[in-house]
Amino acid sequence: MSRTQSNIGTAVTLAVALLVAWVCSLNSLTISGIPLFGFCALIIFVIQYVIFIPSYLNQTEHFFDLTGSLTFISISILSVALSPNLSLINILLALMISVWAIRLGSFLFWRVRKDGEDKRFTIMKTKFSWFFMTWNVQGLWVLLSLGAALAAFYQIFFSDYERYIGNAPVSMISALLICTITTFSEPFKRLAQNNKILALIGSLGLLPG
Repeated sequence: MSRTQSNIGTAVTLAVALLVAWVCSLNSLTISGIPLFGFCALIIFVIQYVIFIPSYLNQTEHFFDLTGSLTFISISILSVALSPNLSLINILLALMISVWAIRLGSFLFWRVRKDGEDKRFTIMKTKFSWFFMTWNVQGLWVLLSLGAALAAFYQIFFSDYERYIGNAPVSMISALLICTITTFSEPFKRLAQNNKILALIGSLGLLPG
């Protein structure tokens, strides 16, 4: 990828991140007048830049995936810690995201360590603009993924609680368990490898629930 293409990619990525942060901050909780969502968005990119600098200087990609996971964990904990309405649900949400991030990040990190390198970065890590763009894209990925996760869980556990879970607890809890198993369960995924019906159910994401 050329320097111009990389710079354009970085500019577009940051523009999208700024737009998302601005829109989501309009009705966000505020801490001392600062929108919590916007503050978390800023921290997400600061973390990427702090790790990018030594990674580029040492021409290494070993900490790229690990940084993404650590960002998920840090922002989850930060958003819960700064929330004025701390509750068991908030803590549970941060814990669930952290467990997923630890599992994914550690797997990717040790895979790269075992292989010695990630071939996607062989040329990229030697090109400042290209490598920098990739770290910005990771920041945007964290922002969008974490924002969507927080919004979805807020909808389920707060906005829709009385309307759905409160009125039909058995049905809704069963649906949530089915979604969790078909989407995240490793035993289910192994069974689906040899069963077309289970594979089809798993490919539907949250729809089975």
